[in-house]
Amino acid sequence: MAAYTQGLMDLGATVCVRGQPRCGVCPMQGVCEAHGAGRTADFPVKSRRVARRFERWWLWWAERLLPHGEREVWLVRRPERGIWAGLYCLPVFDSEAGLLAAAGTEASALEFFPALSHALTHRELQLHAVRQEQAVWDDATLPEGQWVAMSALGELGLPAPVRLLLQPQPPLFAGQ
Repeated sequence: MAAYTQGLMDLGATVCVRGQPRCGVCPMQGVCEAHGAGRTADFPVKSRRVARRFERWWLWWAERLLPHGEREVWLVRRPERGIWAGLYCLPVFDSEAGLLAAAGTEASALEFFPALSHALTHRELQLHAVRQEQAVWDDATLPEGQWVAMSALGELGLPAPVRLLLQPQPPLFAGQ
């Protein structure tokens, strides 16, 4: 699904562009309703500009190292409506205090990553990732979710900034 979605976005950015659609090279020309009706100049419809609301999210990166060396991360499924609908994500908190309360440890035992800005059409998110690594976890203390092997993350739908963050050596935070 990720490849399909990315393909549609690339098609819109390079072929089906406002004012100068390149219908002659479009692989979708045969099924395009705008092309069939001779209305390609009418699309895409320009949407009204929406003011972005600023939100600060705290992401709890609970991680464990299994005896055979595999690392796992605790992921929750986002609600079916809203930001990152249906995607797997690190647990999200509205505040640092909320995350610290859930983590049940002192801040000195956690790894804080530099804030990452992520712009959506209607939101400007400032993401604060906080990693807590333990060998043994009491799953009952974690938000509803599941352990996922780091090697299996490519099989799940993850928000782009979370996928980037969970890479073995996050490029956004290298050298920090």
